[in-house]
Amino acid sequence: ASYVGVGIAITYTNEGIRVNSVIRGGSAEQAGLVGGDLIVAVDGQPCVPARESDSARIAGPEGTQVELTVLREDGRSIRVTLERRPFTVPTTTVSLLENGSGYIDCDSFATSTGSDFAEGLAEYGDEADLWVVDVRGNLGGVSSGAVNAAGTFTGGPAILLYLRSGEGLYYPSFSLESALTDAPAVVLTDRYSASASEIFASAIKDCGAGIVLGGRTYGKGVAQIVLDDSTDPELFAGDALKITAYRFYSGAANTTDSVGVLPTLLIGDELVNDVVQLFHGREPADINGWLRLSLGGGDFYIDAGAAMDSETGRAALAELFAALPPNVALAVGAADYWLWIGASRTADYLGLEYQSRWFADVDASPYRDQLNTLAVYGILRGSDGRHFSPQGTLTRAELCVLLCQALGRAPSASPCPFSDVSAGSWYAPCVAAMYEMGLVKGGGDGAFHPDAELTQTELLAVMGKLAEFLNAECREDLAAAGEEELSDAELLRFPRWVRGYGWLLEKSSQNGSMFYSLLRDLDPDAAVTREEAGSALYCLLTGLGVLRF
Repeated sequence: ASYVGVGIAITYTNEGIRVNSVIRGGSAEQAGLVGGDLIVAVDGQPCVPARESDSARIAGPEGTQVELTVLREDGRSIRVTLERRPFTVPTTTVSLLENGSGYIDCDSFATSTGSDFAEGLAEYGDEADLWVVDVRGNLGGVSSGAVNAAGTFTGGPAILLYLRSGEGLYYPSFSLESALTDAPAVVLTDRYSASASEIFASAIKDCGAGIVLGGRTYGKGVAQIVLDDSTDPELFAGDALKITAYRFYSGAANTTDSVGVLPTLLIGDELVNDVVQLFHGREPADINGWLRLSLGGGDFYIDAGAAMDSETGRAALAELFAALPPNVALAVGAADYWLWIGASRTADYLGLEYQSRWFADVDASPYRDQLNTLAVYGILRGSDGRHFSPQGTLTRAELCVLLCQALGRAPSASPCPFSDVSAGSWYAPCVAAMYEMGLVKGGGDGAFHPDAELTQTELLAVMGKLAEFLNAECREDLAAAGEEELSDAELLRFPRWVRGYGWLLEKSSQNGSMFYSLLRDLDPDAAVTREEAGSALYCLLTGLGVLRF
């Protein structure tokens, strides 16, 4: 974005106007101002304590001048006269953090963002052992900018994005160049990370180039194009039309529509900055007192001794431990070797107390680790946050509520189309939302039968439809399935309308990796328990790579 001024980013303090940073090419940079400088007077008039109105005295028309009295960090006072002139605030800035990590703050993705990333990696690449890429609040931008930026970490050749047109044609976007760093990336996200930000985060996670840390992203899975004078000068005559033209999928063929990007570590917004400061990408020479965490296909190192010495560090460690799924490998450095003892025993070793997100009533379940993993990510929640009632059966309405929560889908405000789902019922908005996604249907009589127990056949159908929604390859495979694929003896035990979904979930693997059970072990008419539904969801999300850790 372009502005007129002296080219500084500021905050207001009781001591004056603090310069946070200077804009490259601005008059403030040319005059030698730096971050940390304190402006104590504007045109000879004091601005201590500083107020927002003081910035209006620094601003002014292009070509005019302003005199600033500046107090340096070493105690010296200087005066500088700056010219107000146009400057551009970059969407991407690159710096080095105190802990040795590179930091890329990306506010939006432009056509030049890939080059901005490449320049930053070249400038600090020898110093950074890990790269923090901050796309919190980044609402998107140009998809090619996200692909090019991700390619600086993932390298190639690799497909990082598919755009699917309304005609069903897929247009892949590639990373072709070699990666510019072998240091891992930690991508910071929140609920306002959307569109191109989700393309970037998915690419990093799918390719094992790093991890995603923070909140679940917005869930925008469609792309727009702009038609204007360059398309047809006579038709548009200075006007423009923005239309949705594509659905996009990650390089792993997964959509972010509604579901967003599930982070590798789900961290509360208020603690993200403190948690990421714990991470190092290079193994220390002396590992005693350090932790080694295997995530996203790589290893990260944490100086636990230093963290335990401060309240901030202990709070960050506690949040990190709460965010770890059950089967993540965690080791403690002792002398010259790593002790792989897991999160719980490591916390006991450190004397660290943390609030577990695991369920309190699933220890006897054969799906315990799967259910606790989904609890860690907020995909499953118990009745009181801690109890899941794994052996309980699940009604059709309860499944809709579970899926609405698991997929991050907002309950629908539209009327529910089923005659037996009253508008005031606690489950109606979720039934309507799942109907709109195409995951559930009625019984053919205009009714939904919300209180009926869910059967294994119905669960198979819903998980198959969800796979079709989430993954482009599943969608195309299901459309191409013919009689030969659907004639297996095990499939013939199920109603015809569900056989395609059963084939889809079992076709790529004979170990039931995308469903909680092999078809041969299912009773089509048996009721589904809550733990079976949770396991089915876990198997699908991890089998497709929507959930990675």
